Amino acid sequence: MKVSVTVEIGKQYLKLATVSSQGKQARIVDCYAEALSSLSDEQIGQRIADIARNRKLFPRAVNLCVSRDFVTVRNLHLPSQDPKEINDMIKLHITRLVPYKEEEILFSHRIIGTDDMGYSRLILAIVHIDMVRRQVRILENAGWPVDKITLSSYGAWKSLVHSCEAEMNNTDLYILLDIDAAFTDFIICSKAGLLFTRSINIGVGGVPTINDIILTKLFGEVKQSLIMFYNEEQNKKPAKIFIMGGRTAVSSNRALADIAQAGFDMPAKVIARCVRLDALNNKSGADMPGDVSMGGILELSLQEDKEGLGFILPEIQIKKTLKEKTRELVVLGSLSIYLFMLICGIFLGRIYQRQSYLSAIQQRYASVEKEMGGLFTKVKKIGFIKNYLAMRRLPLFILQQLQKNISSEIAISYLNINDEYNVTLRGQAVALSDVFKFINNIENSGVFKDLQTKYTRKRKLKDKEITDFELNFKPVQ
Repeated sequence: MKVSVTVEIGKQYLKLATVSSQGKQARIVDCYAEALSSLSDEQIGQRIADIARNRKLFPRAVNLCVSRDFVTVRNLHLPSQDPKEINDMIKLHITRLVPYKEEEILFSHRIIGTDDMGYSRLILAIVHIDMVRRQVRILENAGWPVDKITLSSYGAWKSLVHSCEAEMNNTDLYILLDIDAAFTDFIICSKAGLLFTRSINIGVGGVPTINDIILTKLFGEVKQSLIMFYNEEQNKKPAKIFIMGGRTAVSSNRALADIAQAGFDMPAKVIARCVRLDALNNKSGADMPGDVSMGGILELSLQEDKEGLGFILPEIQIKKTLKEKTRELVVLGSLSIYLFMLICGIFLGRIYQRQSYLSAIQQRYASVEKEMGGLFTKVKKIGFIKNYLAMRRLPLFILQQLQKNISSEIAISYLNINDEYNVTLRGQAVALSDVFKFINNIENSGVFKDLQTKYTRKRKLKDKEITDFELNFKPVQ
C-alpha cells in the first residue's frame, strides 16, 4: 500500500491529509489539524516530525498545498492562443502585477477559455518564492521532501463538485465561499472549472459561531468581489451560492443560507460537512478544530490530474531531474548487470557442457580400455617405438636429401645435427650464384623448413675466388 501526504502550513493552522493507494484506488485514511500560534519554523518542523512518528507516516510523496491567502490571483485576457506565446507575455508583464522582481516570484497559469475577441482567458497565480521556500524547508527539516506544490482554491472547487455535483449543470456559474480560520476563499466556478478567486481577509478563527458583525463584513466583501468579477470577466449572474468550511462556519446552517439568499437574491446552500471528512471512520475527523476548513486539502490529496495551479520551485525541479537521472542510471546499470550475468551464465553453461562431455568421453574411454584388456596401452607403446625408430632414421634421411640437392660446384666442410634436429651446414662454392642455386634446391625440396643464411663470404684461394657460406634449417617432421 502506497501512502502520500498533503500538507498545508497556514497562518493559524497546520493541516495534514493522508491518502493510501492500491492500484488505481485511492482513499483518505487520516486527517489532522493543529494550531500554529507562536511556533517558530524549527518548532513547526519538529511538530511535523513528531506527528509522522506518532502516526507512523512514511509517505512516498509529499504534496504542499499553498493557502489561498498567500497567493495573488489575477484574471487576464491575452491576444494569443499559443501556449508558448502566452507564457512569454506573462513573463513580460508579470512584474507590473505585483511589486516584486521576476526572480522573487513563482507563477502558474491556466487557460479557462476565450472571449468575444478571440483572446485567451486565463487565471494567473503568483506567490513570493521566499514563502514557498520557507514551507518547503520546514517540511524537509521534518524529513519530508516536497514533490508537488498546488494552490488550495482548486481543492475547494473540487470538494464542491464532489459534494454537490447533482445540483450543478454544465452552463451555470456558481459562487463558493470556503470559510477558514484566517480568511474566506471567494470562488466563482462552473462545473467544469474554476474561473475566479479572491481571498477575503475575514475568517472565523477563535469564535464559536458566526455573529452578525462577521456576516456583515463578509457579505460586504462578497458583494465587492462579485462586482470585480463582473467588471473583469463576464456580466453573468451566478445561479447559486454554496457555503462550506469548518463546524463554526456552518453551525448556523439554514440561517446562514437564508441570509446569503436574501442578500444576493439567489439560492444558497450551506454544505454542512465535508463529504470526504464524513467518509473517515476514525476520530481524527471528529476531533477537528471547529474553525478549520479541510475540504480543499482533502480533495487535493486525492487528485492526480493537472487541473490545478501548480508551482515549480527550481530546487525541487533540479532534485526531481537528478532523481529521475539516478533512477535511469540504476535501471541501466541493473540491465547491464543482468545482461552480463546472462552472458556469463551462457558461457559457463557451455563450458560446463563441454566439461561434462569430456568427462563422459573419458569415462567411456576408461571402460572401453578395460574391456579391451590393455590394448590401448600396447598401442601407445607401439606408437612410441615407431616414433623413436623414425627419429633415429632422421639424420640419415637428412643426409640422403642433401645428397640429392647438392651440386658438383658445392663442397660441404661442416655438417651438424643437434638433439632437436636443427641442421647447421657450412661449405664452399665456386661462385655466389651456386650458393643461391643450392639454397633454392633445399627450399623447393619440400622436406626442409625455416632455412636461414647465416653468411656468405668471398675469399681468394691461390689464384681463384671461392664463396664460403653457412646455412641453418630443420627437416619437416
